[in-house]
Amino acid sequence: MWGKYIFISQKKYEIQILGPVALGMYIILFAIACMSVGTIYSAYWYEDIMIVIFEEVFAVFLSYILFKSYFDLIYTNPGIIPKGNTSVDKNLDYWMRIYYFKTKKETPFKTKLKYCRTCKIIRPPRSFHCNRCGVCIERHDHHCVFTGGCIGVRNHKKFVVFLFTTAFVSFSALWINAPIAYTSYPTAFDETAETLDIFMVSFFCCFIQFQTAFAMFLFGLLHIYFASQNITSNEGFRRVYKNSENPFKMSLLQNLSYFWNDFHRFPCHITMIQNPKYKQYHSKLLANYGRLYTEESKEENGEKLKDNDEKLQVTCLGKKDD
Repeated sequence: MWGKYIFISQKKYEIQILGPVALGMYIILFAIACMSVGTIYSAYWYEDIMIVIFEEVFAVFLSYILFKSYFDLIYTNPGIIPKGNTSVDKNLDYWMRIYYFKTKKETPFKTKLKYCRTCKIIRPPRSFHCNRCGVCIERHDHHCVFTGGCIGVRNHKKFVVFLFTTAFVSFSALWINAPIAYTSYPTAFDETAETLDIFMVSFFCCFIQFQTAFAMFLFGLLHIYFASQNITSNEGFRRVYKNSENPFKMSLLQNLSYFWNDFHRFPCHITMIQNPKYKQYHSKLLANYGRLYTEESKEENGEKLKDNDEKLQVTCLGKKDD
């Protein structure tokens, strides 16, 4: 069920898993550890003992919230869709090209359904099969090499929180390191100076933290913009809706509310996949396509699928599950 993900534990309403361990995870953890140690070391060189104590405690606190935000992200289920166990013809996806799934808005826009031959399921709209993780992810945003897994419907919000947390921590650490680098620079390169090491450490930390804060803040703003338009990173960078209107787009406040609060409540989410009514519909849909595909001609089958289109359509209303 979990593909290449590693099952960690299960709480009442949440399952903790860990994505395939990647080099990017070690790079991020090493970078966080180096910046944390460097900032704590720089804070020690303030002259006033009270300032030293305050800066040390503040540096440890910043390191803690950054590590916590990162581990909270990588242990969160991105929205893995449970795999099916019904084997069907490998060409089923060909016949599903004429089948559509209505969006939750009562509009003429429709989005295509697709069948995943690896997971043996009919994927909900905007979901995607990640070959690196070996599973289908609901409302797939992108595969992140620095978390070792995918960013999807369940952990996208935590990913954005991690971006802004990293930016805030980097700016705060820069506030600690910059005065030390500035005051130690005039005597850092004297022959008898003992401040060269502290200058090099604080300057290196300032250089890394400034770039990290700037990049993470802009990256976070980009994801907020995508959320305000109700599009994923895949859809945004591929410009899927360049020549057409986004059928999922609502008002600005509704889009942000949908992103921030309501992912786990909408019927289009994974709760719909686990719903007995959807499972019953899923079985009937597979049986229908399997039956039609085994008949004589593809052209005749296509016409029958078109005739049955209204009977098979599922309307995803914008009501929250009780």
